[in-house]
Amino acid sequence: MTRRLVRTTDVAGFRRACVRLATDGTLADRRRRLVIVPTRASVELLRQTIERHLDAADVATAILPDLVTRDEWMLRWMLAWPDASRVLSRVEREVIMTVAAEATAARPRMHHAPFHLRPGLVGAMLDFYDELRRRQRSVGRLRRELFRELRGERGFDRGTDSLIHQTAFLGLTFLKYERLVVASGAVDEHGCLQQFLRPGFVPPHDHVVVAVADHPSDPRGLWPADFDLLGRCPGLKIDVVVTDELHDAGFRDRLERELPGIEEVREAGQPWAPVVVRDGEAWCWISRDREEEVRDVARHIRHRTARPAATLAPTALVVQRPLPYLYLTRQILSDARIPCQALDALPLASEPYAALLDLVLVVARTGGTRESVVALLRSPWLRIDVDETPVSLSDVTALDAVLLARRATGMALTYMEEVDRYFDGKHRRDGVDAPAARRAARGAVAVAEALDVFRSAASASQQLLAVSTFLRQHERGPAPGAAWRESSLRARGAVLGALDGVTDACRRHDDRPRAPEALVALIRHRIEGQTFAPSRDHAGVHLVDAVAARFGEFDHVHILGLVDTDWPERQRRNIFYTSGLLKSLGWPQDADHAAAQLAAFRDLTGLPAHTLHVHAFQLDADAVVGLSPMVDVVRGLPSVGGDVPPPAAIFDDEVLSGHQAAEDTLEPVPLAWLRARRERPPLTAPMYRGQSAPQPAQQYKVSRVDRYVTCPFKYFAESVLQLPEEREDTAGLTPLERGTLLHDLFERFYRDWQDAGHGSITPALLPEAVARFTALASETLARLPEADRVLEETRLLGSLVARGVAERVFELEAESDLPVVRRLLEEKIVGPFRFPRLGGLEEVTVAINGKADRIDVCADGGLRVIDYKLGRMPDLATSIQIAAYAHAVQQQLEAADGQSHPIAAASYLAFGDEYKLEGPIGAKHESVAAAVQARAATFADVVGRIEAGQFPPRPKDTGECEWCRYSGVCRKEYTWEDDAAEPV
Repeated sequence: MTRRLVRTTDVAGFRRACVRLATDGTLADRRRRLVIVPTRASVELLRQTIERHLDAADVATAILPDLVTRDEWMLRWMLAWPDASRVLSRVEREVIMTVAAEATAARPRMHHAPFHLRPGLVGAMLDFYDELRRRQRSVGRLRRELFRELRGERGFDRGTDSLIHQTAFLGLTFLKYERLVVASGAVDEHGCLQQFLRPGFVPPHDHVVVAVADHPSDPRGLWPADFDLLGRCPGLKIDVVVTDELHDAGFRDRLERELPGIEEVREAGQPWAPVVVRDGEAWCWISRDREEEVRDVARHIRHRTARPAATLAPTALVVQRPLPYLYLTRQILSDARIPCQALDALPLASEPYAALLDLVLVVARTGGTRESVVALLRSPWLRIDVDETPVSLSDVTALDAVLLARRATGMALTYMEEVDRYFDGKHRRDGVDAPAARRAARGAVAVAEALDVFRSAASASQQLLAVSTFLRQHERGPAPGAAWRESSLRARGAVLGALDGVTDACRRHDDRPRAPEALVALIRHRIEGQTFAPSRDHAGVHLVDAVAARFGEFDHVHILGLVDTDWPERQRRNIFYTSGLLKSLGWPQDADHAAAQLAAFRDLTGLPAHTLHVHAFQLDADAVVGLSPMVDVVRGLPSVGGDVPPPAAIFDDEVLSGHQAAEDTLEPVPLAWLRARRERPPLTAPMYRGQSAPQPAQQYKVSRVDRYVTCPFKYFAESVLQLPEEREDTAGLTPLERGTLLHDLFERFYRDWQDAGHGSITPALLPEAVARFTALASETLARLPEADRVLEETRLLGSLVARGVAERVFELEAESDLPVVRRLLEEKIVGPFRFPRLGGLEEVTVAINGKADRIDVCADGGLRVIDYKLGRMPDLATSIQIAAYAHAVQQQLEAADGQSHPIAAASYLAFGDEYKLEGPIGAKHESVAAAVQARAATFADVVGRIEAGQFPPRPKDTGECEWCRYSGVCRKEYTWEDDAAEPV
C-alpha cells in the first residue's frame, strides 16, 4: 500500500498533477482508479482539462478514471459490492430522525422537546449527527463531553439548564435513530463505512487520487472518517494532491493524524506569470451593484475580443456564491453576444414547476380559498377540463368576479352554490357571463375533490400520492420545439422525483396520517434543499465557483463579488452549540477556517495564464458593502494598468436607446421593437399630449364628467377606452355594497318619514328620526354576517365614543331653517338640458343621465339638492357634479309644473369623512344660484373638451397618481397651462 502527498507550488501545478495521476498507466489501470474532487462542477472542469491535454498529445481515444465527489464515492463502492445493504436516501433518514425525535420527546422524564420539531430543524439535527460520526465521535462521547462542560453552571443558569436538556434530548434521539436504522434493514453512510471495514471487503478501485482537501479547508472536503477508511483498506494506493499554500495552512498536520507516515513528493509548478490588471491606481474594479459588475466584465471581454464572432480565449468568471450570478450572467452575457457556460446546479425551488406544486399544495391544504383556486385555475402549467373543454382564463375571471361580489369565504366545494345564488336564474349580471362562471366553478369543485384526499386519507403516503397523481393527470407541459422545453422537463422530473421520494420514505418508515400543514412543510423543505442541472452550453466563458475553478485552465480570470459579505466564505455554524463547546469533539475553530480560506484565495490568484481582474461592487440589495480583506492579497502581485473599456453600445438597451442603432447586432425580437419605434410619429405630436380624435356627442353621466376635472386622462381611460378598474378584496362590505346599503336606507327612511306626514327634521323631531332610522337599519343589517353587521351598525348608528352617520345627517337638517314640504328621492335626471357658456352669453344643449340622491322642495318652491358621497369630501372648489344636478333638476321641475324653483342649497354629504360631513358649494360672498350657474358653465366647457378629444394627463393633484387605478397606462407627462402666456 502506497500513500503519497503530492505537493505543488501553485494551482497550475496542482492541476497538472491531477491530470497526470488521472491518465497514468494502462487502460486497465485507469478503469480501477478513482479521483475524488469537491463538486460536480469540478468533475466537469477536470474532465475538460484532461481532454484538452490528451488532445494536445494527439490521443484520439482514451479511458478516463472515475471522477466523483465524496458522496458519489461512497455510493460507487456500495453498488460494486454484491452483498451490500440498501442505502437510505436523505429524505428517508430525515423521516427516521423525525420518528426518533418524536419518540424521545414523548418519554416521561423528557417532558417535551427543547424546540419545535420542524422539518428544517430535523434536517439540522441529522447534519449534526452526521458531522459527529464523520469526525469519529460517538453519541456517548458527545453527551460526556458536553455534560462535563456544562455541569459547573447546572442549577444556577437558565441557559445552561436548557443546553443540558437539549443535550439529553439530542443524545437519546441519536441513539433511537441508530436503532431505527438497524431495524429498517438498510444502512446510512455510517453503516456503509462499517461495511467497508469488514474483513473480506475488496474495494472496486486500487488507486484513489484525492484532489480535495479535508473539511476544515474545504466545506466539500473529506472527513477524518473518510481518511481513516482510505488508510485501512489493504492494498489501496493513495495520492493526495495539495498546493503549498493549503499544505502550510494546517492541512499537513491534520493529514499526519489521519494517514500517519505518508510520503511526500514534489510536483513541478507551471511557468505561468499572470499579471493583475489594475483600474488606474486601484487594484480592484469597482461597480455600482452586481448587475453593473457583470456588465463591466462583459465590456472587458468584448474589449479584449472586439468582434462578436471572434474566438474567445479561455476565460473564467470566478465567484464565491454562484447565486445570483447564475441568473445575471446568463442574461447579461447573452445580451452582449458572449457565449457562457455555467456548471453549477440551479435551485429547484425557483423553477416554474416548483411554483405549480406550491399552488397545488395551498389548495390541497386549505380545501381551496378564492385566491388559491383562482391562481391554480389560471396557471398555464395546468389543464382543467369540464365537459372535455378546458377552463379558460375568461371563465376564471368570471368566477373570480362572482366570488368577490359574494365575498365568498368557503372552500371550493361551495362555489357552485355561490354562483347559483349570485345569478339566481339570470344569464348575465354586472357584465359577468353565468355559463362561464359555472364552468370555472365546476372546474374548481373537480380540483377540490381530487385534492381532498390530501386532508382525509388514512396514511401519509396516500395523502402525498394525491398531489403527485393530480400533477401527472392535469399538467400541461411545454410544446414540442419550445426553447425552454428541455429545462422544464428536467425541473419537472426533479420535482416529481422529490415528491415520490417523500412518499416512499413515509410509506417505508412512518405512514401515519399527518396534518396537511406538516406534510406541506416536509415537501417544501425537500424542494428547497434540492438542486437540478439544467441543459447548458459547452462553449464560451466559464462561470465557476472558487472551489471548482482550480480544475480548469484559463488564460484570463475575473474574480467577481470581492466584497466582505462574500469573501471569505462564511463558515457554517452549528445551530445547537457554540464552537467553543464543540472544540473538545474535534470541531475546527475560526482560526483554522480563516487560514484555509486565505490559502485558497492565494492559490486562486495564480489561476490564469495571462491576466487577472478582481471586481467588487458597492451596493447589495440597497445596502452598502465594503471591500473584502482578500484584496490585500492581490496588492504586491505583478500588475499592469488596464484601459477602461470604451463606452461602446454592446447591450440591447444601449443599442435600442442610441440615436443610430446597429440593426445587425440585434436579435429578431428587439429588432422588431426598434423598427416599430422608428415608425411611430414624433414625440412632439399632439397624440402624445392627450389629444385624440373628436368624440361624438352622447348622453353623459355627470359623475364621470366630474372625474375629467380630477384628471382628463382618468376620464379617457374609464369612459373612452373603457378600461376596467381592479376591484380590491377588502374585509367587510365592498365600497359598492356599502354605498348601495346607505342609499337604500336613507331612501327608505325619508319615504317613511314623508308618508308619516313629517316635513323637515326639527330639533324636537330629532329623537324620533334617530329611533326610526335605528329600527330600519337594525332590521336591514340583521341579514349581514356577524362581523359585517357589527361594523356597519357602529358606522351608521354610532357607539359610546362617537355619533353615527345617521345622527350627524339629521342634526344638520335640524340646524337648517329651510321648511321642507316634500322630498324627491333617487330622482332620475335624464334628457337634454341647457347649459350656459362664456359667462351666460350663449347656451349649449347637453344630454345627461344621472340620479340625484335627494331633492328637498321647500315651501316657497326652492330646492335643496343633496348628493351622497361614501368616501371623503370632494374638492368643493372644483367639483361640478352637484351643480350640474341642481341646474338640470331646476329645469326639469320647472318644465313639469310651470312654477319657479330657485336653488336654495346644493351640498355633498360625505359619509366617509370624519372631519367634514357637509360640503355646500358657493363661498360666503357668492350666492348659491351664482355658484351653480358658474359650475354649470364649467360642466358645459368640460363637455366641449371631451368632444374635442382633449385628454391630457393633467391631474388636479399629482399625489392622486399614487393610488390611481390607471397609472399603469398613463405616461405621467404632466402639462400645465401657463395662464401668463395667454393673450389678454
